[in-house]
Amino acid sequence: MASPMGSANGNAFLAKIDTTQSGAASLLYSTYFGGNAVNFNSATDFIADVGNGVVIDSNSNAYVTGVTYSKDLAVTANAVQTAYPTGNSTNTAFLARVNTTQTGSASLAYLSYLGGTGPDFGDAIALGPNNVAYMTGQSRSLNFPTTTGAYSTSGNISGQVYVTLVNTNAAVGAPPAYSTFLGGTGGDDGFGIRVDATGNAYVAGGTSSSDFPITSGAFQSALATNAAGDGFVFKLNPGGNGNADLLYSTYFGGSGSTVIDQIAGIAIDASNNVYVTGVTASGTTFPVFPNPGAFRTTLNGTSDAFVTKLTLIPTLAVVPTSLNFGTQPVGVASTPQTVTVTNNNNVTVTFSSIAINGANNADFSKATDTCSPSVAAGAQCTVSVTFTPSAPATLNEVATLVFTDSDVNSPQDVSLSGSGSASAPGVVLAPTSLSFGNQTVNTTSAAQTVTLTNTGNAALTINTIAASGDFAETSTGATACPISPATLPATAGSNTCTISVTFTPTVAGARTGTLTITDNAGGSPQMVSLTGNGTSPPPDFTLGAAPTTMTVAQGAVSTPFTITVNPTNGFNSAVALTCAGAPTNSICAVSPASITPPTTSALTFTAHAMLVPLPMTKPAPPLNMLRIVPLFFVLVLLFLLRSTQRFRIRLAMVSAIIICVTLAACSGPNSPNNKTAKGSYPLTITGTSGALTHNATVTVTVN
Repeated sequence: MASPMGSANGNAFLAKIDTTQSGAASLLYSTYFGGNAVNFNSATDFIADVGNGVVIDSNSNAYVTGVTYSKDLAVTANAVQTAYPTGNSTNTAFLARVNTTQTGSASLAYLSYLGGTGPDFGDAIALGPNNVAYMTGQSRSLNFPTTTGAYSTSGNISGQVYVTLVNTNAAVGAPPAYSTFLGGTGGDDGFGIRVDATGNAYVAGGTSSSDFPITSGAFQSALATNAAGDGFVFKLNPGGNGNADLLYSTYFGGSGSTVIDQIAGIAIDASNNVYVTGVTASGTTFPVFPNPGAFRTTLNGTSDAFVTKLTLIPTLAVVPTSLNFGTQPVGVASTPQTVTVTNNNNVTVTFSSIAINGANNADFSKATDTCSPSVAAGAQCTVSVTFTPSAPATLNEVATLVFTDSDVNSPQDVSLSGSGSASAPGVVLAPTSLSFGNQTVNTTSAAQTVTLTNTGNAALTINTIAASGDFAETSTGATACPISPATLPATAGSNTCTISVTFTPTVAGARTGTLTITDNAGGSPQMVSLTGNGTSPPPDFTLGAAPTTMTVAQGAVSTPFTITVNPTNGFNSAVALTCAGAPTNSICAVSPASITPPTTSALTFTAHAMLVPLPMTKPAPPLNMLRIVPLFFVLVLLFLLRSTQRFRIRLAMVSAIIICVTLAACSGPNSPNNKTAKGSYPLTITGTSGALTHNATVTVTVN
């Protein structure tokens, strides 16, 4: 891909080695990867461009992430970031896809920058379903690219972990499929990432943050006492559902202070157990199991490597742990808000009750409940709650949603709060979820409509309307939702507006997103869950002809038309070819008449131009009365001619003989006329394979 090194300060490289060969034969592919390193500072930076992570797909494509100081990388047109981040005077991350079966510039299938004002680091990479690239590392950019509905869109200059999903086959201008920050305020870095079959990301690294986000029931819920830092492991579902995306998160380490305990690598097995390795300086405080029984149970030096297997199924996770409905008009039900329950146990959890308790419990109610009576191992369920403040208007109403179940940490509580008002807008969305079903990748579905109603008694100010993931929204026309400073009145008949949502899947598989409306009503932002399934287009073929017009002289054969059949979406069946539309006395022939793409066939057109001569030898035609009668009169006249002396009579008899001979001759069979008429004729070439049929048309002019 690149033969000279781009900078003396260092370049990344990519190599493909066949370990079954020896010597030079083992090197199958090797290239420099980098640029001019204009942002490299030799006084503070160690090396310029570097590759930190690589993963391959089944087609010998290598996906590489790392760090670059170069502003002249040969980014591809469909990069998520086509230019070096504005305002970044240090380093940024990059993502590349290299086809190691190609040579030269053809091997660079994808290249993009990824970062903000920096510095940003690409440290690890994995492939998810449909070969979507999952990247992680550290970002110190507050403006690192994140997506709507991500777990967190706010970073920290101390550095936070990021998880970014990029479809390297996406269309030009497509943003990341998902991108989020995750971390605390003390500095965090992701050093390893893996993806399970459903697209969940498992990320490991190191953190010095005492406020790193940890889920309920984690193996280690706090940074170890006096620790300089600990490792972490988290499981993230990139569904675009905010806090609910974080399925599991734990610290892992001891209280070592000379070296930060951290995880450098991660793997998962078929049961999604996690295997991690890294470094620790912690002695007796480092978790060792079984003890005794482990390979080594004590620290052997000032720091050691470690290997750990974790099962991320300790408890029932309830997210979020609080719902705030804001200010809601008295007597008007709010838009439901949802709590997601994830059973991380390896057994079914049974609920004995899911109830709302507390001082103002009467004003809160369950709208939906998919959890009762139980949730299977590894499954999720939801409970949605509405708030309907009663008169008189009361500020700061509170209650608690209580899950009582068979989990070891039962009960699980979700705090509920809201305020009633005699004058406030309210929002109701109908429906609260949209399902688009199956949709072919890179095609757009029919629009579905969400109706927004101001159920309050004051004007509603809508600030933003946005759709995440592979979904898009519009609100136009007579029923458009007004955007601030315009408002939606509370007057009946004028208090509704509509939002249209479409689905354009970028990859095959289940796709999720969220329609989010931010406004001045209680419970803002209001959300509508969006789901759809991207399907791969079925195998098919295309049919073409070149040239599309041709002139042929009578009596000539045309120059062959080239009929081209190309496969799409893995089509590999035979295609039968036929030609129709040829005029009388001409021939349209396709050879070969059946081909398996990708390949071509030839079509020729033959135009006839003259009378076809009779054969040199042929059997005499059968006699008929039209011939017998004239010949009989000829014989009679010849006999009488000899005995007739008068000149006029003889002349008349000779004339009669000529007429009779002519009649006899003309009573035989006609000779065929195979002449092709002049004119223009459209010929239709049809390709058929099973139920698939495609046509191509050419025009032949005979002159």
